[in-house]
Amino acid sequence: MDTNFTEQEHSHEISSPESSDSPQASPEQKGAPESSTDTPQVPSEQDTQASATNITHRQEILDKLKELGASAKSAEDLAYILKSFFELNTDRLERVAQAKATLLQKAKELASLATSPRDLYLLGKYTQTLGENPPTTPAISFSHKELLKLASGEITISPSHSDTHGSNLTYELNLENLSAEKTKDLQAGTYTLTAIDASRDTQATIKVRAISPTGAASAWSEPITLTIKAAVFAGFIENIDTNKSKRINTGTTEDTLWLDKVQERLNEKSNDDPVTKFFDRADMPHSHIKRYALKNDGTLELLPEDATLESDSMQKYLDNATYQCVSKIPDHYVIDIEFEFNAQSYLLKLTSLAPFSYDLNKAGYQGYTNLQGRGTDKAGIVSSVKVEGFYLGSWESIPLGGMEGSFFVRSNPRPTNNQTREWFRSRTQSFTRGIKIQNHHEREAIALLYCIERGYMGSTADSKTTDQSKWAIHSWNTSAQNANSLYPAAHFGQGNKTISIPVSDSDKRAQAHIYRGICNLAGNVWEFLDGCFLNDKLLYLATHEQDYSDETSSSKYTNTGKVVNITSGQQVKRVFAGTMIPKSTDGGTSTNGTTDGGWIADGVRLVLHGGSLRDSAHAGVLCWLGANAFSRADWDLGSRPCFKDPT
Repeated sequence: MDTNFTEQEHSHEISSPESSDSPQASPEQKGAPESSTDTPQVPSEQDTQASATNITHRQEILDKLKELGASAKSAEDLAYILKSFFELNTDRLERVAQAKATLLQKAKELASLATSPRDLYLLGKYTQTLGENPPTTPAISFSHKELLKLASGEITISPSHSDTHGSNLTYELNLENLSAEKTKDLQAGTYTLTAIDASRDTQATIKVRAISPTGAASAWSEPITLTIKAAVFAGFIENIDTNKSKRINTGTTEDTLWLDKVQERLNEKSNDDPVTKFFDRADMPHSHIKRYALKNDGTLELLPEDATLESDSMQKYLDNATYQCVSKIPDHYVIDIEFEFNAQSYLLKLTSLAPFSYDLNKAGYQGYTNLQGRGTDKAGIVSSVKVEGFYLGSWESIPLGGMEGSFFVRSNPRPTNNQTREWFRSRTQSFTRGIKIQNHHEREAIALLYCIERGYMGSTADSKTTDQSKWAIHSWNTSAQNANSLYPAAHFGQGNKTISIPVSDSDKRAQAHIYRGICNLAGNVWEFLDGCFLNDKLLYLATHEQDYSDETSSSKYTNTGKVVNITSGQQVKRVFAGTMIPKSTDGGTSTNGTTDGGWIADGVRLVLHGGSLRDSAHAGVLCWLGANAFSRADWDLGSRPCFKDPT
C-alpha cells in the first residue's frame, strides 16, 4: 500500500469544508462527500484473512478508480476518488503506480482550471501525498526466535538513517499470531508483543512499515518469522554414567550446564530464584500443587497462599476433626524415558500441563538406541503420556478417632505409626469417597515432579547438605512421636513452597522437609505403598486398584518379570521396573546413582518409600525399602492418605 489516510484523521476535511481552516462553502457546494461514518471502509488484509477472492475484488476497485479518475470533471469528483484510493489496501495489487500517476496528472489538470478556493483546497490536500517520495522501509529486530504460547518478546523499530522524513515518521505493525497494545501510530523504539494462546505449535510473523505525516507509506519490511510453542514443558536430562544432569527449557543458565548432584543449584537455598519462579508459572504443573481443606461434606476449600504449616494456625481445620489438609497434584503430562547414545545411558524427565513432544534428533541425540519408559517414540519425536491428578495428604496420616464411619483420616505433623499396611488400608477404605493409601503410581508422580524441579534424580544430595542428616545422631530420635511436635514446628510464610526446618537439640524437634506444602516426602517415617510387592526380588503389580489387598494370588497381582536386585544402602543407575521402583544396582554405589538409598531381601516383601529418622543419610524422595514382611509394624513405618477428586 503506497498511501494510507485513516478515516478518523481525514474524513472531516471532505465532509466539512466549511470548517475554520477552510473558506465557507456556498449553498451550491453543499453536495460534498458525507462524513466517513456513513461510508463503509474497505476491509484490509491486516484485519481479514487474505484470499484470492479478496485480492481480485480490490484489484477491480483499483482499476475502476484509475478509470474514473482519468475522466473526472470536477475537483469534488476527484476528491471522492482520491479518498477511496487512500483507503484501499493496495498490498499485493498490480498497476498501483500507474493508478497513482493517472490521479496525480488529473489533479494537476483540474488545479490549473480551478476557479474556487474550495476546489484548490480539496485537490491540494489530497494530492500532496501522491507526488511525495515514500519513506524508507524501517529496520526491525525481535528478541526471540520462538515463544511459548502467551509469552512475550520485544520488537525494536529503527528508522533508516537515509530517510529524509526524520523524526516525523510513525510506524505500523502487521502481526500474525501475535498481539500488541497498539499497532498504528507508533514511534521508533521497543514494544512488547505477546504470542497467542496456541493449541498447537504454529508460526508467527512480524512486518513493519513507516508512514509520513501526509500518509505516504514505505514498503513493508521483510517479515520476521518465529515459532509459537503450544506446550510449555521443562525438565532435565541426566547422563547416568557421568552422574551429571542439565535442565531443559527453564530459560536459566542451568539449561546450558551439566552439573553433578553435589553442585549447588539456583533453587537450592531460596524460593526467590529464576528456577523456582519458572516452575511457579501458571502453565507449569508445579504451581498447581496447592493445599486444600477437605471438609466433611466432601467439598474442598483452597487454603490461603500465605498459610503456615504451624499446627496452631491450622486449628480451624483440626477442630472437631471436620477438615483434613490435603495437597492437590494436578493432571499433567510427562516424558519419562531412558535411552542409550554414544555408548552412554541417559534419563530424560520432562513435564507440562498440556500434551507435548520432544525431538531427540534436534536435541543432538540422533542415533539413540534402547529407548524405554513412559513416552511414545516415532522416529525420535517422543510424545508425552498423561498422569491423572489426585489429592495427597499434606502430612503423614493420623486416624480420625471418634469420627470413624463419618469421615476419612486427617493429616498432622506427628504421624501415626506402629501399624501394618493392611491396618492403614482398612482404615481408609472403611470411609467413603475413595480415600485410600497412596500407591506406586501416585508416589511416582509427586517424586518425579520434585526431581524435575530439583534438577536431577534423587534427593539424598539435598539431605546430606542440610540438618536432615543430623536426624540419626540425636538419641531422642527413637520414636516417630518425636519427629515433629504438635506445637508449631517453625513459621512458614509460603505454604505452597519449599523449606527445611532445622533439627533443634533444645526443643527436640526434627527437621520437617516441606515441598510445595507437602510435609516430609523424604519422610520422618517410611510410607507404605499399595498395589505392589516383591517376591524373591520379582516385582508384582496389582491388576486393579479395587483389588488392593495383602492377598498375593495371580488374580490380584501380575508378575512384571522385573528383577529388583539391590545391595543394601545402594543407589542405582536404572529406575524402570514398571514404576519408579529401580530394577537393579547396575553400577550404583552408596553415594552415586539415579535414586536414593535402597534395601532388598528375599521372600514376600512390602514396598515402602521415603526413608526415616532411623537412617536419615539415605532418606529421600526416591529412597525405597523392600525388606519387610507384610506383618511388619514399627515406630518408623507409617502411611499417607490419597484420593481422586471427591466431588
